[in-house]
Amino acid sequence: LKLIREKLSAVKNGKEKKFYQKAEITILRNTGNIYKNSLFDLSKAMEYYQLSRKKAEEINDKYGLAGALLNIGVIYTDLSDYSKALEYQEKSLKIFREIGVSRGIGICLNNLGNIYKNQSKYSKALEYFENSLTIQQQRSDTVEIMTCLNNIGLVYEKLSDFSKAREYLERGLDYAKRINDSDGIIRSLSGIGNILYLSGRQKEAEQYSNDVLRLSKVVGDVYIQS
Repeated sequence: LKLIREKLSAVKNGKEKKFYQKAEITILRNTGNIYKNSLFDLSKAMEYYQLSRKKAEEINDKYGLAGALLNIGVIYTDLSDYSKALEYQEKSLKIFREIGVSRGIGICLNNLGNIYKNQSKYSKALEYFENSLTIQQQRSDTVEIMTCLNNIGLVYEKLSDFSKAREYLERGLDYAKRINDSDGIIRSLSGIGNILYLSGRQKEAEQYSNDVLRLSKVVGDVYIQS
């Protein structure tokens, strides 16, 4: 970040300056991601996302702005401020649609689904997750497809439709295994284990729980099903 800012203060060419300004916006967002996902400091993450947003607004960088708004919306979701979370995800979605970034559209739809799921608005959540899944399937984005499938499975679990829940979680597990995504595998296995437990199949559920604990120790994390 320091190097980019040094370049910005020295550069005269307009096109080159824009390049470094956009790089600064991306680095600010990435720094926010580190604080959020690795250091679990939501306050510091928000600080960097807001800086990224401000810089993007100053140079009318719509892509950078949409990304920053999306990140801010996720923070508000983590803080259970669902009104603000919806506001920022909707703003981000609008911009991604304006500039035609399908990946961003799909991620926003998935994030909106998470907000509605957290509010127990399961029909609305399913609608957003399924729309996101359609977009990510068109893009052949394995990671995002896996995420959507797991989320849909978890909603069906909340609706006590255990057959459909397991179907989607098994599909999510298949995608997670294809790319060796430990977090995705843990999420799918945990969800399936929970469904088996709720269905009265305790011994099978225990097997899945053991798999989750074993894998969690390998990746240095303990996943708790919410």
